[in-house]
Amino acid sequence: MRSLRLPLLVLVTTIHVILTGGSAIAEDSKPPGPPRGSGPRPEGKRPEGMDPAARLKMLAEKLSLSDEQQNKVKEIFQSNAPAMREIMSKGRENLTAEDKTKLRELMKSQQESVRGILTAEQQAKFKEIVAQRGQKE
Repeated sequence: MRSLRLPLLVLVTTIHVILTGGSAIAEDSKPPGPPRGSGPRPEGKRPEGMDPAARLKMLAEKLSLSDEQQNKVKEIFQSNAPAMREIMSKGRENLTAEDKTKLRELMKSQQESVRGILTAEQQAKFKEIVAQRGQKE
């Protein structure tokens, strides 16, 4: 019994490498790329969405949000997270037209909620941020 373990392990490993095309091995040997959202992006391509914590940090820095505003933005992001997670669980490439419409509406609603807690000066900066990210207001 013990003598069958090693050949079985070799067989399973070989099958795994064949089926995955060696991607698990290749992924480990790739040097890490730049962080998502950094640097220039190719024309027409948008970076993957940031997670809520990263978006909050970015907005807090760029808009000079007060602690109270940060808490409110965090609540807005948290309240929308389950619906966004449900839609995005299908994977971006598998979204239907209806899913994309729901996602756009959800983002628009979220942006309006965030805009509602900002000062006039912050709203102007927020509009620029949204435009830079290629999102429609």
